[in-house]
Amino acid sequence: MKKVIKTKVQKRNKPVIRKQQFLFWILKFLAVTAYAQEDTTKRLSLQEVLQWVAAYHPVMKQADLYLEQGRFALRQARGNFDPQLKGTWDEKNFKTKQYYQYINTYVSVPLWIGELKAGYERNQGLYINPDRTVPEEGLWYAGIKVPLGYGLFIDERRNALRQAQLMQEMAAAERLKTINKLYYQVVKDYWNWYFAYRKKEALQRAYDLVNARYEFTLEKVKMGEEAPIDSLEAGINRQDRQIMLLEAEAELTQARLALSAHLWTEDGTPVELNPEVAPDEPKQATEQPFQERYPLETLKQQLEAQHPELQKLRLKYQSLEFERRLYAEKMKPKLNLNYNFLSAQPVKSGEWNGTYLQNNYKFGIELAFPLFMREAGGKRQQVKVKQLQNEQEQLYLVRTLYNDLEAAYRTLLLTEQNLRNLLSMVQNYRALRDGEYAKFIAGESYVFLVNKREEKLLDAEIKLAKTQAAYEKLKVEVLWLSGLPLWSLP
Repeated sequence: MKKVIKTKVQKRNKPVIRKQQFLFWILKFLAVTAYAQEDTTKRLSLQEVLQWVAAYHPVMKQADLYLEQGRFALRQARGNFDPQLKGTWDEKNFKTKQYYQYINTYVSVPLWIGELKAGYERNQGLYINPDRTVPEEGLWYAGIKVPLGYGLFIDERRNALRQAQLMQEMAAAERLKTINKLYYQVVKDYWNWYFAYRKKEALQRAYDLVNARYEFTLEKVKMGEEAPIDSLEAGINRQDRQIMLLEAEAELTQARLALSAHLWTEDGTPVELNPEVAPDEPKQATEQPFQERYPLETLKQQLEAQHPELQKLRLKYQSLEFERRLYAEKMKPKLNLNYNFLSAQPVKSGEWNGTYLQNNYKFGIELAFPLFMREAGGKRQQVKVKQLQNEQEQLYLVRTLYNDLEAAYRTLLLTEQNLRNLLSMVQNYRALRDGEYAKFIAGESYVFLVNKREEKLLDAEIKLAKTQAAYEKLKVEVLWLSGLPLWSLP
């Protein structure tokens, strides 16, 4: 009797054991292949995204136009020094008499200081002014105008040219600011996409496992080896993971679309990322650690020397200084010295001699002096006030950027430590989960305990992905705050 019962029990347990072993290997297969399947997925790296953005993004083209504006402004300012061909023809005829005919054509060449002039004058008629009498064949002249008072050190032309030169530098700083801001946003969106992808991936693995366990529990309930309430708990766990998975899929879609907003084709057509494309893994620290490659003090020096916002303020201060000097110059009297040598024939090269300094010349002095100087004095004081405001703005901005940079840098170092701890914690939770699975398959554990192990592992994996994304975003934030160009990221 005992032998028969024993034989029956053996026959009844054999398919159950096989079923348990079969499901155990399915669970192990799901746990392992979930990681291995990534090898066949098409990946899109951050550098590829940035190269794509640099080639076709509209903001990149807009940023290049800043340089165009600066170049054209400089060209316009240099136009104030362009030579000009001028001429006058003044004639009077009355009752068949030619009273006068004054013809004067000349070329004016503005210099950095003063002005050159050369021309031809021919005057004739019955009633011309005696001082305008010239030889019958006309009179050639050439001379120079030199300011000895206002205009000796700076004038409107030179001020406009210097302002345009500063505008070119300001355009370069504005371009750097615009591109850095764009790259910073692209990098943040990329790592948000990375986190959403990894979160959905972890939840997909968790759902596959809990679904397999739910089916396994149903089989055990049918065999009478588990209470029906265990299948209810397994079903609730599956529903909970399914809800989390659907939410993660929605978050992934939003993150993917946010990154797609930065992608364009050459002809200006928006591009949407294929859902099958996956983000690349962060670079491993095979080179120098970040804090060794970018020491905090070096970044602070870089910030103070080249941050585009500070550069713009400093250039604005220089612009105000040129303006202040111009109005200070306007408070001087206008004292211009004019000299022209005269000749009935064009003077050839080598024929110039000291005779033209003693005879055959025209000389004059112009003098003008504002009595109250209220316009120039008031404007000069306004500019000085703007300079004081600019200095205070620079001090405040440097202090604010220093604080933001140091805070981001310290957070980066703490996040790096936290990342190492999370990597170790995920490995430990995975070992606990696998051990609990083995006990569950052997009938020495419960669904509740397995679920708790899975929840802990899932939370740790999601937190690891979130921290990894946060760490990568902090690296680019530190570089962005320091004003370094983000063309190539570490």
